Amino acid sequence: SLAERIAGQALSPAEVLDIGVQAALALDTAHAAGVIHRDIKPQNIILTPRGQLKVLDFGLAKLAPADPAVTVTSEGLTVAGSLVGTPAFMSPEQLRGLDVDARTDIFGLGATLYQCATGTSAFGGGTLVEVAMRVMSLTPPPPSTLNPALPAGLDAVIGRAMAKEASARYPSARALHDDLRALQQGLDRPAASPEQAPAATPRTASRAPWPRGRLAVVAACV
Repeated sequence: SLAERIAGQALSPAEVLDIGVQAALALDTAHAAGVIHRDIKPQNIILTPRGQLKVLDFGLAKLAPADPAVTVTSEGLTVAGSLVGTPAFMSPEQLRGLDVDARTDIFGLGATLYQCATGTSAFGGGTLVEVAMRVMSLTPPPPSTLNPALPAGLDAVIGRAMAKEASARYPSARALHDDLRALQQGLDRPAASPEQAPAATPRTASRAPWPRGRLAVVAACV
């Protein structure tokens, strides 16, 4: 599983971006079919020996229209006094038991990528209530403060995915995929030689403030 791959250690920037690109594409496929996963976390993502990512365990999934503007569940998220999902990866609206749309999965993927990038949970440990309160009220430090090797721009992408308000997140998994893919392509691009590099000019910091902004296969476990 991705949780076993992380094992408390930050992954390389290339691997973080590869996981993000594949997972976002998997979610885009699910959301296009009207499926909201509602439990995106490292334990529900596996990596094959070939590096292919699979999203598993759709046991908490809901069927709904794919358009975020109208994608809501008709049932509450509390059953017999229990939350449905894993608090550290649940969106604030999911924790409150409100109707959710595809953007709740985007939050879960953002929290998953935060852990990939830093080796630690964005909202720490503790009781369900303690973690839930942090998710709803606290903004974690930018990933780059814990892992300076991360590419410029990843803070903004993860921060936007983890925005407290659903309206401030990416409108779709495809939009998140596109930004991650752009960062991935920039990482893959060879550095210019000294004679090719443009002359340095004064500029402001390129890293955006926090928060702002291969084939992925979806496998359902029954």
